[in-house]
Amino acid sequence: MKHFVAVMLAALTAAPAGAAGLPGLNAGVFQSFGTDKYRGTDVYAAASLGDFSAAPEYRRFEETGLNGPRHAASLRLGWDGRWIGTGLSGGFVPRKAGTSAAFAGADIAFTLSPMGEGKIRRIGGPSRGGAPVGKGLARVDFGGGALVTQHKQAATAASAQGKLTQTELNAFVGASFLGVLASARAAKFNYNADLKSAALVVPSAVWTPVAGHLRYANGYADASLNLGVELPFFPMVTPFVGATYTKYKELSAAAGGRPGDTKAYTAGLRVGLEMLAVEAQFQHVNQAGPAKERNYAGIGASLRL
Repeated sequence: MKHFVAVMLAALTAAPAGAAGLPGLNAGVFQSFGTDKYRGTDVYAAASLGDFSAAPEYRRFEETGLNGPRHAASLRLGWDGRWIGTGLSGGFVPRKAGTSAAFAGADIAFTLSPMGEGKIRRIGGPSRGGAPVGKGLARVDFGGGALVTQHKQAATAASAQGKLTQTELNAFVGASFLGVLASARAAKFNYNADLKSAALVVPSAVWTPVAGHLRYANGYADASLNLGVELPFFPMVTPFVGATYTKYKELSAAAGGRPGDTKAYTAGLRVGLEMLAVEAQFQHVNQAGPAKERNYAGIGASLRL
């Protein structure tokens, strides 16, 4: 695994002849770990040519009960202008232990009073690129998107095949005031079947990421709200905090009933140098009911060329 990540990072950050004309290339690795022997690895890149960008991503994660490591691959194609940005994304989780997932989505974002030059990510948005920097309160971003995920569970001698389509609708708003970045993101999840039905074979929720959570297997969510603040008051160092509240869908009694709501609290630091950025964060997750509390930590680095 370590060899694979090293090869991926070297390939993503290498600048071959002819690539010197690219205005921007960002590539990095983020490693997380936590309760129940959780381990997650995120290898990503984002390359831009003019207003267009492509962002491939590979994620590997495992924990007790997941039947070995799981893998997810995705790609987002985006266009970011001065006032508006949009993107298309898609990916899949290969079948393992009978479960698999595939997903596709679209997003759009708008920026008010975009003054300044140079692109950064939109505040609270899905893209690693973004709109020009504003001055004072002169920057407000808002937008939304949809993501459709199909979960599959292969038939066994004891049960029939299970299929479930999950649709996430989300909206976000972000603002910059005197350098402080504040954002909010709300999401609502809909399903093509009644998860409380005893006749439904519910696929294992091995790929259920929720914005604001480090963990990728979170259960079938009903609604979620993520709040974040970044405080770039120190040279090269940006502290950040976040809070995420998530309510989950009720399942049949045989599948465990209604999972308890979760509250995830995150704190971390980003250190930005001219070409290198380093990030470290800690997350505590509290779940209502008898479920135990969980803790996660993550550290990562990226190169900006």
